[in-house]
Amino acid sequence: ISGVLLDVLTHRAEERGVTPLRPGEGLLVGSAGLFNNASNLIRQGAQSKIVVGHGDDADRKQRQEKGLAQACAILNDLDVASHNSEQLEVLLSQAVLRGCDPSLHETEQLALCVKSIGSLSQSFKTAANEAMEALESLLQPRLRAIVNEAVGSDNTSSTFMSSSVMRGGNATDRTMSRMHYELDEETYNLLQLSESYITRLCTLLDELIEPLRKHLLPRLWDRLLIDLLGTVKRRLDSAIRKCSFTALRALA
Repeated sequence: ISGVLLDVLTHRAEERGVTPLRPGEGLLVGSAGLFNNASNLIRQGAQSKIVVGHGDDADRKQRQEKGLAQACAILNDLDVASHNSEQLEVLLSQAVLRGCDPSLHETEQLALCVKSIGSLSQSFKTAANEAMEALESLLQPRLRAIVNEAVGSDNTSSTFMSSSVMRGGNATDRTMSRMHYELDEETYNLLQLSESYITRLCTLLDELIEPLRKHLLPRLWDRLLIDLLGTVKRRLDSAIRKCSFTALRALA
């Protein structure tokens, strides 16, 4: 098990589990930066529901969904192997106690051999964790693009916490209103109704990682999600520090 199965599952997870999930080039979408706001994403989703009835699009979506399920199943195999190794250790330990003479030296050696399966189970779990780290690294460029889409890149940090609002009820008369504490009442209310940076951020994140949530085992998904949110947090921290500082902004 340790000499063959662990090595095979580890390499398979890297080549057929992680690599095919590269955003934009693989099975996961890579649209961050192509949409200006969440409403465009919503409209695109509505249009895709209309088009999905066509044979080519339906077949493509079906193939993509199947590919996602297969890639995640390969990643899940490592965690399943860890669980099954634990169960195998319990099963064999009970078999040794029931079927072997405890006074024999061979029985003691056999019991020690069975006990070593516990470290093997940990090896599978470590390999599964490393696969999630590799997947998180693969998603990092897209995560950076998503944060830049929501809060602005280093060169456009002035767009952070900004939103397009209408003045005077004219849909064609739009202006970017920065989220600050010198807005008049009318502009403030319009800003509350308009799309916020966090809405864009969450919409694009959901678009990227929701397919993984549906197919990964809960433990692997939880670990991946925490790592991804950690990456997003670090990017947001960097953007927030570039904003003009006021006491009220610090409180927010």
